[in-house]
Amino acid sequence: MAEHARTKGPLTRLLTWFAMDANGELRGMRLLGIAFLGGLVVAIGTTIAVVVADAGNPATLTIWVVVAFLGVKLPLLGLLWWILGRHQRDDEPTDDELRQMLIRLESGTDAALRTPDAHDRLEILRDEAWFVADRASDGLKPQAVELAVRLDELAHAAAPTRSDA
Repeated sequence: MAEHARTKGPLTRLLTWFAMDANGELRGMRLLGIAFLGGLVVAIGTTIAVVVADAGNPATLTIWVVVAFLGVKLPLLGLLWWILGRHQRDDEPTDDELRQMLIRLESGTDAALRTPDAHDRLEILRDEAWFVADRASDGLKPQAVELAVRLDELAHAAAPTRSDA
């Protein structure tokens, strides 16, 4: 067993089921609804706590602040932290994605040649073309290598920008 499969805990499985669809895409409307409900609970609770505190029990406001922080804000921040910290992709790009990258690189080449910093832009595009060539299948690899070599030649022909000023 060459690849190590990560075992997901029950909380991670629950969050994944709740926050993502079958394709691994975030369920935006569901997450916006949770954020809205959290904000609504905090707003209504704060209003009630302020009214009760004004009626003669100021400790209520302190208790509500602690409850709102621990019960509403920290779980929402935890959900946000999990969403931002999860791995978006563990797999390699598909041939279709690599083909689309090559098309964008070729169109980016024409745009880069018309800029004053063409040398720098062409070097970046060349590195991206080599990235595609490293990951492409046999059918796409020659086209990616050809583009990378052409970008390298264009980058050497373009005058490097000077940052002497």
